[in-house]
Amino acid sequence: MAGLLLFWSPCLTSPLLIAYFCGMPIAKPHSSSQQPAMGQTPNTTSSHAPTSRLMGMKLSMLSFQDGLTKVLDLATSTPKGQPAGYACFANVHMTITARSHQPLRSATDQATFVFTDGKPLCAALRLTQGISQERIAGMDFMPQSLALAADRGLKVYLLGGSPSTNDKVQQVAQQAYPNLQIVGAESPPFRPLTPAEDNALINRINASGADLLYVALGCPKQEVWMMERDRIWPFMLGVGGAFPVFAGLEARAPQWAQRLSLEWLYRLLQDPKRLWKRYLLTNTHFMLLLGWLLIGHFLAYCIPNGRKSPPQA
Repeated sequence: MAGLLLFWSPCLTSPLLIAYFCGMPIAKPHSSSQQPAMGQTPNTTSSHAPTSRLMGMKLSMLSFQDGLTKVLDLATSTPKGQPAGYACFANVHMTITARSHQPLRSATDQATFVFTDGKPLCAALRLTQGISQERIAGMDFMPQSLALAADRGLKVYLLGGSPSTNDKVQQVAQQAYPNLQIVGAESPPFRPLTPAEDNALINRINASGADLLYVALGCPKQEVWMMERDRIWPFMLGVGGAFPVFAGLEARAPQWAQRLSLEWLYRLLQDPKRLWKRYLLTNTHFMLLLGWLLIGHFLAYCIPNGRKSPPQA
C-alpha cells in the first residue's frame, strides 16, 4: 500500500504544485465588502488575530513573526492564575480529520491561534481565496520561540514524547540556549491519566511558574488535551512531531521538499508502516475537496451563465 501511495501522490499533488508555483489564475483577494471566493467563510477578526476558514478549519492569518510576537506577548502579559491560551499547528491531516472528529473541530475552533503548519494549506488559501499566507510550521516555531524565551527570561515546560526523546530535547535546548529556563519536563504515560493524576500534572505545571508549555502528544490528542485543560496557566503550544526533529532523532525534510509541499512524502519514506494509511486517506480527501472548490470557482466566476454561488467544502 505504501507503494500505491507513492504512485498516487504525484497525481494528487501535481495540479496543486503547478497552479501554485506557475502562477495559475487564482481567486482575487477579497475585502470585507466582497463575497469570499470558493464558498468559504469570510475573513473575520478574533480577539487576537484575523482568521479565515478552509474546508471548515479556522486558520489564523498572521505572519510567522507576528505569530511569535503574539504568543510571547500573551505568555508574559496574562496574569498568573488565568489561562494564557493555546495554539494549534494545522496541516492537511488535522484539517481533514477535524471534519469528522468533533472534539478536534471544537479544539481548533476554540484555540487562540491555529497556525498554517502545512504548505498545502497555504497554497489552497491562495488558490481558493486569493490569500497569501506564510507557512508557520511547528518545527520552525519551537526553536525560534525557545530562543526568544531564553533571551527574555521566560520559563518553559516540556510535556510529551517518549522519556528518551523528552530527555534529548532538554539536552539540545540547554546546549543551544544556555540561558533557557526549563522548569519542568515529563513524558506522561500513553494510557489515560486518572483524575487524580491529571490534577497533579496540572498543579505541577502551574506551580512551576512556566510561561510556555510545549505539548507533544500527537494529533488529535494534544489539541483536545489543551482545550480541556483550561486550568493550565502557561500558553500552550501543540507542537507534536517537533520534539524528535528538534532533538535530532529524526531528520527534517530538505528545503526543496518543503517548498514543493512534499514534506509529508519525506516523512512517509522515513516511517511508511505508520504513516501510509494516514497520508493515503487524508491527502486524497484534501485534493478531492480542493478540486471541488476549484471547479466551483470556475463555474461561478469564469462561465457567464455558470453557478451563482460556489460549492461548500
